[in-house]
Amino acid sequence: MRLYIDHLTIKNDDFNNCLDKILYKINNEDKHCIFTGEFNIHLNNEKESASYINMLNSNHTKMCITVPTRVDGNTRSVIDHIGTNILDVDINSGAITTKISDHYPIYMFLNFKIETTDKSDINMRVYDYCKKY
Repeated sequence: MRLYIDHLTIKNDDFNNCLDKILYKINNEDKHCIFTGEFNIHLNNEKESASYINMLNSNHTKMCITVPTRVDGNTRSVIDHIGTNILDVDINSGAITTKISDHYPIYMFLNFKIETTDKSDINMRVYDYCKKY
């Protein structure tokens, strides 16, 4: 799910209430969710982000980006977010430092562990293309 907040027309509380309803429905349907966006909610400002973080926690959702995503002079803020309710996997996430924009690109990798029980179910074909030429 990709979300965007126009910080000039929507207040953080209105966004929190909307996202809370969406995440509540997703969790009640036992579905997985990954959401990302520039929310302009400064995660490194506890006063500004407390209600947002509490709402995420109440919906069993983890915020994956914790490093600055926007740097402007001496100001460092965490306003670009990735969150998920997929909690039973290893997650590697962060921001890529670049001078292309004042916002850093953000990323997240989910490291799923796939277990196989019966190796006879695995079909393989080995091709040796070198012998053809």
